[in-house]
Amino acid sequence: MSLTEAARTGAILLDTSAVSALMRGAATDEPLQALVAGRSHLVSFVTVGELLHGAVKRGWSGQRLAQLETRIAGIAVVPGSIVVARNYARLKARFGTSKQDNDLWIAASAMIDEPPLPIATLDKDFDEIGEFAGIQILRPGQAST
Repeated sequence: MSLTEAARTGAILLDTSAVSALMRGAATDEPLQALVAGRSHLVSFVTVGELLHGAVKRGWSGQRLAQLETRIAGIAVVPGSIVVARNYARLKARFGTSKQDNDLWIAASAMIDEPPLPIATLDKDFDEIGEFAGIQILRPGQAST
């Protein structure tokens, strides 16, 4: 399935907090699991970098890193592209330093098509970005924005 097809078939972009929680699979993450159930999951190339950075920073063994990479390989990744870079530039021009660059890149990845992919997250980092860019932000236990 192409990324454009995924955007039209109910796919959802998972931010780093959401994909990390889903990988944990803890009972406390069941509301998130229910929120994204039945949808194709995508992540931004930036999320892949954040996941790997977290593992390296925590001193994970080579075996554990390889297991993480195998799990990541099972998720479709929105790659960096001129379209994503153009979206990032627009968001960066609007938000400057008031938002984390990686959050802007993730949002830019959600904007690969019209309408943008919804973003599933556990935090409020994307609320203002989503409002500006027309991205539906989904969090467990809250109405979508």
